[in-house]
Amino acid sequence: MTTRGDPAQLARLRAIIHQTRDALQAFLDEPQQPKGQGPVTDGEQRSVKGTDTVTTTLERLLPEYDQREVHSRWINAEPTVVWAALHEATAANLPFARVLMRIRSGGRTHLAGPLLELRPALQPLGKTEGREIVVGLISQAWRLIPRTKKVSGGQEAFAAFNEPGWVKVGIDFRLIPERGGTRLRTETRCKATDGRARIVFGMYWVLIRAGSGLIRRETLAAVCRRAEQTS
Repeated sequence: MTTRGDPAQLARLRAIIHQTRDALQAFLDEPQQPKGQGPVTDGEQRSVKGTDTVTTTLERLLPEYDQREVHSRWINAEPTVVWAALHEATAANLPFARVLMRIRSGGRTHLAGPLLELRPALQPLGKTEGREIVVGLISQAWRLIPRTKKVSGGQEAFAAFNEPGWVKVGIDFRLIPERGGTRLRTETRCKATDGRARIVFGMYWVLIRAGSGLIRRETLAAVCRRAEQTS
């Protein structure tokens, strides 16, 4: 006996598949920058970091980590313009991220609003006007319905948090003047509070790592487009 699926569910699934295809194609069609001006690997980024010896807020908050992700993009615009674009970009500029979020939430969540406010669970951890923004998240992201926890007390409370069963995630955006323009760099660090959370989140990270990287590259590309269009 053959069981047919619910037509409404099939229609939603087809819509998600089509949106994923279109978003990925739009991302792949993004014009490539000249060599040395696009997203960099961790190894390339170390040479950039070597020109800036100041310890970052993220490095102070999570000096040790289990997972780390770094992306950067050179933008042909002054830091003040890139800073404004970072605050003005919205979810509408992130089609791939919107589709992934819909898939992850089973269609329950729709990203909307400013780029830096897309996830209410993120808590601000630091901001240096025109140079750096740092946010943090305490999460059990591997659950079917992810759980989050907020702590009061700012940077000190976030750094000291060690309740077992959670993962602390720190994300920063940094602007570095470079070659008459700006390098926009984002780094993500993840640190589990105990061994079990480290194992479970490690397996989850393997599944989401590629999508996470694409979202960050899409984010940098969106800010780049907005900055270069207004400069």
